[in-house]
This record gives sequence, C-alpha cells and structure tokens, in this order.
Amino acid sequence: MVIKQNLVTKNAMQELSQAQSAFASEKKKEALDKFKALPIPQEKEEDWRYTQIEKLKLENFEPFEPKTAISAAELSDDLVEKGVILTDINTALDKYEIAQKYFFRNTKIDKDKFAALSAAHFNHGFFLYVPKNVELKEPILVNFSFENETSALHNIIVAEPNSKVDFVEEYTNKETDKGQLNACVTEVFANNDSKINFYHLNNWTKNVYNFTNIVGNLDRNASVNFVSGCFGGKLNRLRIDTLFNGQGSQCNNLGIFLGRGREHIDFTTNMYHNSVNTTNEVLVDGKNIFILS
Repeated sequence: MVIKQNLVTKNAMQELSQAQSAFASEKKKEALDKFKALPIPQEKEEDWRYTQIEKLKLENFEPFEPKTAISAAELSDDLVEKGVILTDINTALDKYEIAQKYFFRNTKIDKDKFAALSAAHFNHGFFLYVPKNVELKEPILVNFSFENETSALHNIIVAEPNSKVDFVEEYTNKETDKGQLNACVTEVFANNDSKINFYHLNNWTKNVYNFTNIVGNLDRNASVNFVSGCFGGKLNRLRIDTLFNGQGSQCNNLGIFLGRGREHIDFTTNMYHNSVNTTNEVLVDGKNIFILS
C-alpha cells in the first residue's frame, strides 16, 4: 500500500519571524499618508455597494498594533537547492532583490482605504518564490492566526516562467470580547507559462472585520486557479482582482461562502483583460443560515 504524503505531513510547521524591514519603511510612510487622506468608503460607491461598511469605526482600533502568528511548512532540502524561497516578508524585503522588485507593484494604496491600511501598518506576511522551470509536486501551506485586536499583513507569491505551485492559506482568529480587524493584501505574480493553484480559506468568529485583497498578475500563457472559502465574520470581505497582462493567460475563480445570522460576507471578483485571447471563469455560491432559538 502506497501512502501519499504532502509537504505538511512530511515537514513540521514552523512559525515565521516578525522582524521589521528597513527597506519597507519608506513605502509604509507613503502608504500611511494615503491611508490618512482616503475617506471611509460609502455604499453608494460601485466597489462597496454590497458591503455594509457604515457601522465600522476604525478609530476604535487605534493605535494600530497588529500582531499575527504565521506558521508555514518547512521546505525540503531539495526545494531549497532548487532555489525555492519561503520566508517572512520582512526578511525577504531586506535580503532578496527579487522581493523588492515585486513589492507594492499591484497594491492600490491610492484608491482603497483598507489596502492602504494594510500597506501602512503591516508588520508580518510571507514571501514565496518559485524559480524558472521548477514544478513543486507537493502543496505549500501557510496558516495565519491572530488573537489581538488587529492584524495587518502583506504577502507576495512569485512564480517564474514555466514553474508550477499549489499554495494553500488558512486564516483564523481567537475570539475576544472586543471587535477585531484584519487587513491583508496578497500580490500573486504568474510569469510566462507558469501555473498557480491558489487555495484561500478564512474562518472568522462573529466579531471580526476582515478586508482581504488578493491581486493576481498573469503574463503570457500563465494560468491561475483561485479556489476560496469564506466562513463567518461580522463583516468578511474578500476581493480578488485578476489582471490579464499577457496573451493567452487564463484564470478560474471558484468560491463558496457560508454565514450565520447577521454575519455579512462580501465576495467580490474583478477581471481586467488587458491583453488579447485571455479567458476567465467565475463560479461563486453560498448562503446565510438563520438559527431560530
């Protein structure tokens, strides 16, 4: 009998460090100015017309002192030898030029209040880099968990030409009596002929305000499959933007959501076909359950 093992079962999860990046400091100052200048979105705006944002008072979470625990499966020696990198975002920005090259490339700090919040205040996140012609046979898993009032994250995934990776991220929190806020931006770069299967799962308790923005940048003949699950949260907003910047690029966007009672889930997808012969399929479904006592 052959038992298949994935990366998680073979290698123990390890917690990523949370040192601050000197390289990111100027960018964060710029983002802070943008954050302060941008108003809270209104439901009359097209991007927010399905989001009940008026009850959120950001001043209740100030000063923003985010803290998040991030655990990741340790890379095998073989992957390290091939040049695969999986580390915390701060170490990556201070150590690897490739991380600096992609940092903030698709982050809309001048248009989105919560993207600017994440960019200005993030103190944690991960960086995943897959070199050219490297195909990972096993999935990469990263887990995010926070128990303080705020969490602010910035993540980057880069797949070089003709590479392939399956990536899984899980978001959870430990419930407190007070409201909790998570603001996260993940930038995904699929270079020529690369393929990324991206699995996102969030499972929040009833007092969480979540604003997660995933931005996929697809070059020529690149392929990205987004598979997402959203569960719980007082206000749980997942926005996935897909930028088709290369001819022949394609994306599938599959999602499911489930809320209870007055939980509000906003699952938004946007596609920007900036090149010819690009294709995208979207299928998102879910429901809200009311329990009568």
